[in-house]
Amino acid sequence: MAVGRTAYDVRAPTKKGQVSKKPSKGAPTDLNIYALADMFHYGELKEVPNRLHATDVPHIRRCLKAGLVDVVRKGKTTVLKLTPPGVAAIKAYEQRWGRI
Repeated sequence: MAVGRTAYDVRAPTKKGQVSKKPSKGAPTDLNIYALADMFHYGELKEVPNRLHATDVPHIRRCLKAGLVDVVRKGKTTVLKLTPPGVAAIKAYEQRWGRI
């Protein structure tokens, strides 16, 4: 997956050469990137505690599977660390939609 792309950017072409409208399973959508950007304050924070709101869990889980976030153990605590592809995804989202 290319850095900063969402599920709608990495769709496979259909038989007629058209792009399908259904996002690929597992690729982060704009909503997932928004939840990530909101959690990390649009890239100003590089690490946050591993405490999530219940509504953010599925979005951050999808970002985790895509490699935009890493889980890092620091002593007795666990933190979420933003990866370089995650920073690029947030910047691309911010350029496309601005800060909401």
